[in-house]
Amino acid sequence: MQNAGDPSEWERDMTLDHVIQSGTFKNVGFSLRNGQSNTDTGRDVDQSRFIINYAIALL
Repeated sequence: MQNAGDPSEWERDMTLDHVIQSGTFKNVGFSLRNGQSNTDTGRDVDQSRFIINYAIALL
């Protein structure tokens, strides 16, 4: 149980990743990231990001 003067805070982070294994788009990766942060002080933050990446062999 919290005291009335103690602010509470929580955060949740999730990531979902996938890399295509074969075909025309082999090695193309996708990431979906979501983060949520809430506090009693009103500083609530929600973010969602979609990232596409591709690895290139340089050597």
